[in-house]
Amino acid sequence: MFDDATAAAWKIRHGERRGFEDGLWDAQAQNRDGRWVVIARRASKRRNIPGEGMDPLF
Repeated sequence: MFDDATAAAWKIRHGERRGFEDGLWDAQAQNRDGRWVVIARRASKRRNIPGEGMDPLF
């Protein structure tokens, strides 16, 4: 479960999870009473999303 929660948090932070594409979210995986949960909060500013605004090389 840790790996799943960590992967989901990474996708949210990088704008790859549906509903979080605007890059305005911070997320982290936390262990609460033996269960892994993902906490997502609105970020104070837009995060850089890898590949955004880039043109193909070829």
